[in-house]
Amino acid sequence: MALEDIKASYSNVFEGLGLLSPELHLNIDESAKPVQLPPRKVPESLKQSLKAHLDELVALSIIEKLEAPTEWISSIVVAPKLNGKIRLCLNPQPPPTTQQHCPYVRQHPSRPSKDPSHTQHAATD
Repeated sequence: MALEDIKASYSNVFEGLGLLSPELHLNIDESAKPVQLPPRKVPESLKQSLKAHLDELVALSIIEKLEAPTEWISSIVVAPKLNGKIRLCLNPQPPPTTQQHCPYVRQHPSRPSKDPSHTQHAATD
């Protein structure tokens, strides 16, 4: 089946924004300690694009602006795309030097990797 046939057969999947139901339940490991990661540096040349992109995500209700502090703060990395737009990458994990375990409980076990750089670190308190 060609790509165009798949798009035509399942057009409702390829239209608009895929939103989850208004409420989403995350299984949180109660022993996880909150982490506030510092903001990463954004190149001056990308700051205006980042502001516009964040404003667009707020307008589309993908993210919401917080007016008060929160216990969990993740860093974003801004990467320029070939088409001139930007990509936002989010990593909720702290750097390996201060590694704590991710607060989200996996629903499915991860596949083992032979690459030593992909090993998961044990949680430490």
